[in-house]
Amino acid sequence: MPAGTIALTNNSSAATGTGTSFDTELSAGDFLSAVVGQVRYTLGIKSVDSVTGITLIRPFNGPSASGLAWTPIPRDVLVDTTAQIAADQGLVIRGFVLDKANWQQVFSEEEDITVTLPDGSQFQGPSWRKISELLATLDVGSITELAAEIHADADQVATDKPIILQAADDAIAANNAAQQAKEGTQTANAAAQQAKADATTQAGIAKTEADRAKTEADRAAASNPDNSLLKVNNLSDVNNTATARGNISAAKSGANSDITKISGLTTPLEISQGGGGANSASGIRSNLNVPIGVDKQMITAWVSFSVNPTTFAITIFDSFNVSSVTRASAGAYYVNFANSMLNANYAAIGMVRAPNTVVAAYTGYSLLNDTKTLTQVVVRSSYSTGTSAGAFDPSEFTVYIIGGK
Repeated sequence: MPAGTIALTNNSSAATGTGTSFDTELSAGDFLSAVVGQVRYTLGIKSVDSVTGITLIRPFNGPSASGLAWTPIPRDVLVDTTAQIAADQGLVIRGFVLDKANWQQVFSEEEDITVTLPDGSQFQGPSWRKISELLATLDVGSITELAAEIHADADQVATDKPIILQAADDAIAANNAAQQAKEGTQTANAAAQQAKADATTQAGIAKTEADRAKTEADRAAASNPDNSLLKVNNLSDVNNTATARGNISAAKSGANSDITKISGLTTPLEISQGGGGANSASGIRSNLNVPIGVDKQMITAWVSFSVNPTTFAITIFDSFNVSSVTRASAGAYYVNFANSMLNANYAAIGMVRAPNTVVAAYTGYSLLNDTKTLTQVVVRSSYSTGTSAGAFDPSEFTVYIIGGK
C-alpha cells in the first residue's frame, strides 16, 4: 500500500492526501482505487497538483469520506487489463457464433458438414439428418443373420480340419481304386475319372496341410536342444563361464583378480576378511589394539647422509620426509623437512660415525640454539679427546625425528 490516506468529497474533483507522495506515485492519466462504504471506486487522475493534492477527471459521485486507504493504478496497467478483457470477450463471442453455426449445420444439413472451431481448425463429418437416413436404410435382421452365418462357417472350418486330413488318405486310396476301375466298362471308367479328379482336389488340400506341417517341423528342428541351458544344472552347462561372467559384469568367487574396487560397501570388513572391523580410524585402532597416541610414537622424518671431507659435498644415502641437507659449517647441518611438522615439540635423535683420522672419543651430535622449527632442524657433530675438542664432518650422520604431528 502507498503511504498516507486520502479524503474524497461528494461532487468534487479535488482530492487531498495526508502523508502522501502524489508527485512520485501518480501521474496525469493514472487511476487510483479506494473503498468508500464497502463500495470500490476507480477514479481517473486529471492532474497531480502537489504531494497532497490531485484533480480527478470527473467529480466524485460517492459519499464524502476521509482517512481512506488507496492504491495507485498506472494507466498502462488499466489499459492493458481493459484490452485483455475485450479480447477475451471477443474470443467468447466468436466461439458462441461458431457454436451456433455448427449446431445449425448438424440439425439442418442433409449431407456431410464442416465444423469450425474457435482456433480456426476444421473437421468434416455427417450431419444428424444424414446419420438418421443411413440408419433407416439398414436391415438389422439381415445383418444379424449374416453375422450368425459367418460365425457358423468359422465353426465349421474348425470342425472340418481333421476331416480334411483324413480325406487326404482317402484320396490316395480312391486314386488307386480309380486306376483299377479304368479296365472296367465305359461307365465305370467315367466314374473312375471323376473319382480321380476328386482325389486330386483332396490331394492338393492334403499337400497344403503337409507343407504347413513341414514348415512347423523345420522350425522345430532349427531349435537345437543342445544349445539350451537346463534349469537343474544351475548354469554349470554354460559353454564359457569366463565369457558369461564378463557379459553380465559378474566377478568370480574365491581367489581371483576380477574384483579391483569395492564401492557402496555399508558394513565394514572384519579383521578376518582383511579389513579393520570398523568405519572410523579410532574404531580400527581399537580393534587392532593400537594406542590412540601412536602418531606421537612414530618416526616422522629421518635421514642418513655423509660429508665429503675435501669438497664438503653432502650425499644422502636414504631418507623419509626430508627434502635436503645443507652444510652450514664444519659439523653443522640444516635438515629440511619435505612436509612441515604441525608443531616444534618433536625430538631429534642421531648418531655419527667418526672419520678414520679421528681415533679419540667424540660426543655425537647436538642441536644448535633457536634452530628447531616446523620446516627444519640444525644438528652438529663434535669430538673430544684428552687434549683437544672441536667440530668435524662425519663420514656418516643419521638423524631421527619423532613426533611433531
